[in-house]
Amino acid sequence: MQSGENKCTSIYVHEVSKKVIILKLNSLNNFIFLKGNALSAFFINLFNIDKTYRGDFHFPFLDGLRFFAFVWVFLGHLPRPIPYLSFFQKTNWIGVDLFFSLSSFLIMSLFIIEYRKKSTFSIKNFIVRRSLRILPLYYLMICIGFFIYPYYGFSIGPVDGSSYENLMDYLLSFIFMFSNNVLPYSDVSVGAALGPLWSINVEFQFYLFFCLASFGFLYYKEKILKFNALIIISLLLFGFLVRLFFFLWGEQKYIYGNFFTRIDPFIIGCIVSVFCYKLNSGSYDNILNKNLLGPFFLIVTTVLFYFASTLPHPSITSFSNVYLYSITGLGGGCLLISCFLMKNTLAKILSINIFVKLGRLTFGMYVFHSSAIEIAVRVPNPISAMNNNFFCAVLSFLLTVGIAYISYEMYEKAFLKLKLKFN
Repeated sequence: MQSGENKCTSIYVHEVSKKVIILKLNSLNNFIFLKGNALSAFFINLFNIDKTYRGDFHFPFLDGLRFFAFVWVFLGHLPRPIPYLSFFQKTNWIGVDLFFSLSSFLIMSLFIIEYRKKSTFSIKNFIVRRSLRILPLYYLMICIGFFIYPYYGFSIGPVDGSSYENLMDYLLSFIFMFSNNVLPYSDVSVGAALGPLWSINVEFQFYLFFCLASFGFLYYKEKILKFNALIIISLLLFGFLVRLFFFLWGEQKYIYGNFFTRIDPFIIGCIVSVFCYKLNSGSYDNILNKNLLGPFFLIVTTVLFYFASTLPHPSITSFSNVYLYSITGLGGGCLLISCFLMKNTLAKILSINIFVKLGRLTFGMYVFHSSAIEIAVRVPNPISAMNNNFFCAVLSFLLTVGIAYISYEMYEKAFLKLKLKFN
């Protein structure tokens, strides 16, 4: 190879022997040396989603996985203890991060599909679609939480508290979707209707962030592709440093509900979406053994989630909160990859019809579950042989599913039909 070729941005492959392959990359990646059939550098032109890649890009397991993420969160908000479920009750916050990973995975997948078809992406249509899915039910719950619950004696639900004093002072923070940044630190009880809405604020803030990132990709594509690895690392490092700052400042309470401190699962979900797209397109067929990779990532998921469960709860002041969300974000990303690769086993289980149907109700189930628990704890247990907390769990779940189904059919569907105009 001529010496002048070293200045090119293309990847040059030279076979030095049967076992050694040297990849000469552009100035950002020329340090990688791989042997035999070792894993290639996944971040090489990661976001170069060429339209010529083959294959459909569909994930039927997402609804099922979303349902189980909800169940994980739901269990943690129930009265404790419930026999055989203590692990999930004390680690339900991992389910929230799994939700975040799923959301970003789906959003990035939709971006890829639209960009492949049109070589562009409508930011306006995207934000309208997400708004029609999220905001109608979100604002309904604000009305219930502010103007109905306070007059019927409902307490804060899964978090200790009893007073609605000064709640109206924070109405604007709910309306403009930044209550996650102010309310958890105000010592004001929000009620069971409003309790779960903080994470929806974080979710919507991610949508706005994604709009900004999409704009950057569409108008500065070449620079984004050239420095994609650096951008990804910088975003993850930024989240780590923000958490470290709050910890050293002695204000760890600002970590839990902040979008930038919880950015890891969102970023990792986007990365996994692109990685799975390239797996589907055949980009890694010559270097990856997909049959072994799926179980491997499932094992990694188990190890990461178990390790996270051994750390102090995020509500407890601990240095682990500085790196905790990186671990759960990686765990969620590995789980998504394993589902994608294990199509005939894990993904098939998650695609069972009942899980898919319940998965489509999970947004409503998440919004209503604290309210359902508030109702269920007031119902006496008529079955003496059944554990009281277990009875509350069953009744809460049935109420949650029932209310979510009615909401979906009689309220949310009208807005979902409007979404079709912006596809």
